[in-house]
Amino acid sequence: MYDYSIKMNEILIEYYKYKEEMNKVSECYLKMGELYKMKNDKSLMYIGEYYFVKFIGKEWGELENKEYIYRSELRIGEAITQMTKSLGVTLNGTITIINQNKDINELPFNTSFIQIGSVKKLEDKDQTNKFISEIPIIKTKDNKNITIKDIWKKKLYITTEHPLPSELIRQKVLHIEEYLCTPIECCIDDVIKKKKQLTSQFIISTQRNTPTMTLLSLLQGSLIPQVNGGIIEYFEMIKSTDINKEYREQLLNEITSFLDLCNECLNLYETILNKKYFQLHLKMKDGLHSLYSILNSLIIND
Repeated sequence: MYDYSIKMNEILIEYYKYKEEMNKVSECYLKMGELYKMKNDKSLMYIGEYYFVKFIGKEWGELENKEYIYRSELRIGEAITQMTKSLGVTLNGTITIINQNKDINELPFNTSFIQIGSVKKLEDKDQTNKFISEIPIIKTKDNKNITIKDIWKKKLYITTEHPLPSELIRQKVLHIEEYLCTPIECCIDDVIKKKKQLTSQFIISTQRNTPTMTLLSLLQGSLIPQVNGGIIEYFEMIKSTDINKEYREQLLNEITSFLDLCNECLNLYETILNKKYFQLHLKMKDGLHSLYSILNSLIIND
């Protein structure tokens, strides 16, 4: 929700800059500042429909070291309050909330914890007992100069005893399989996700015969470097000879496919273009041409 609102403000900033309405540009930046603060407030964070919970410490009694997938439409703060209340436990300082990337082996012996994190359905089905959690990991001591090569990701493939949703709000975790994604695998994953999102919005826009605001936001975020330099950073990964050649070729192919899809989307815009976004549309086309130029110049060496 917050990411979408932030993107909408970014689009408005471009529009108001074009119209030279600088007061409104300033207002948008202020709103974005508020949205970023709200996004970073854990009590306001929306954790999605499903989430992983592990109970750590003796204070949980029979629940100690048990793991579950819960189903809820509450924000994280509300969900934890509801959960602990139903269990007859109060978060009064003796129980601490930790996220999924915390190593439980480093936790104090005499303290109880509740470990919680967002998960998604692994299968596109109404009911499923397979879920996935993706946890970013920064592998560098220099936190001021983090590069894309420092960002890894831990994937947890989680299987529950019975499918969700069901009459119960939670299901016991039977098995967790862990996989560590290298930085270039994270890039490949990201491009595939972008392509999936873009495809979905392209289909909706075609059906409605008008581009959705989400489609515009996705295109802007992908094609205008000052908004999101992700693709340009991924090109640097492809150039890197210290990374597996097979992965670099896969990333190159995924980016090519993604840019081709962006081109299709821009062509859709061109036929049903709203005049107030004309300059933005031209910027996105220029951005796409620049990315194609870099792409065509890339040579993968061993």
